[in-house]
Amino acid sequence: MGQAMPLGPTLPLVLLVAAVALCAYTYLGYPAILELLRVIRRVPPHQPRRRATDWPTISVALPVYNEVEGIAGTLERILAIEYPAERRQILVVSDASTDGTDEIVTRFAPRGVELVRLPQRCGKTVAENAARSHLTGEIIVNTDASVRIDVGAVKHLVAAFDDPSVGVASGRDVSVSNVDHRLNPGEQAYVGYELWVRDLESSLSGIVGASGCLYAIR
Repeated sequence: MGQAMPLGPTLPLVLLVAAVALCAYTYLGYPAILELLRVIRRVPPHQPRRRATDWPTISVALPVYNEVEGIAGTLERILAIEYPAERRQILVVSDASTDGTDEIVTRFAPRGVELVRLPQRCGKTVAENAARSHLTGEIIVNTDASVRIDVGAVKHLVAAFDDPSVGVASGRDVSVSNVDHRLNPGEQAYVGYELWVRDLESSLSGIVGASGCLYAIR
């Protein structure tokens, strides 16, 4: 009878090489293929136009939970966004906040800010879904209470929908720590890498995932 040969170090070595190859493909091979396809197809940089008139209606959805310390500033920044006020809805969904957040939001009602309160805490995803039946805009803009939105960001997002094939547009994340020069080099490199890959995906077909900080859907 024949005897099975011992595997020895061969199998662990093969597994190690396979694991390294998968990691290399994820972080180097995949973006390299995207870049090559972009060059082959000669895809020009996307330049959405900024319209002076005829902006679609939008709904800004803001899920919150116990944001009493920062909600006023967040709403002031959203109200300062460059977008026709008559074509903009701002809806705050309180995930059963208990710290007075809702009371602060109601003070903004005269300025057009709406509030929907969930009876019990369910999480951000449920809060976003609960907002859907209250939103009236042609484009829905989702953001977060901790985000500082650039005043021109929403117009850039909405302009992307001039292309009827576009279903979602993502904001570009810029860490506040980076703006204040407090972001460590490792984190800065990773964020830059993520944005680079997202740009490559967008130039070819579509992004795999949008930024949870700011994104818009049709």
